[in-house]
Amino acid sequence: MSKEMKDLHIKGRERPEYISIVTGSKCAKIKIEDIEIIEQEGRKIHIVTADKDYSLYATMNSIAVHLEGRSFYRAMKGLIVNFNHVKDIEGFYVNFFSGQCVTMGRNNIAKTKMAFKQYLKQYPPFTSWEAFARVAEKDK
Repeated sequence: MSKEMKDLHIKGRERPEYISIVTGSKCAKIKIEDIEIIEQEGRKIHIVTADKDYSLYATMNSIAVHLEGRSFYRAMKGLIVNFNHVKDIEGFYVNFFSGQCVTMGRNNIAKTKMAFKQYLKQYPPFTSWEAFARVAEKDK
């Protein structure tokens, strides 16, 4: 196969739905959308889902490549957060629907809040005033 054909084949591939973890004692296939947090602790990476925590030796960049174009945000050098699982950001805490929580410093939480606000703009806004206006329109 020529180089051009290989490049075209690689670019034409769909994004993977799963990420595999193979260590000396464990083999697992994790659905990328189920990942809540990816944390780095030294050379070890922790991939956290609502159900389980998987650990392996890898680099953040080798995993981050597979997450591009999705709802993942790299909050810090050693932390990637999936905004699809974030319930809210309050104070210095990022709270997840599963009950997990991540604490960040002032600068990182400010950047993460801004990115989360941008992420939330894809959903329709709802305020009590809008609901009140809709009810008033129907009553006319």
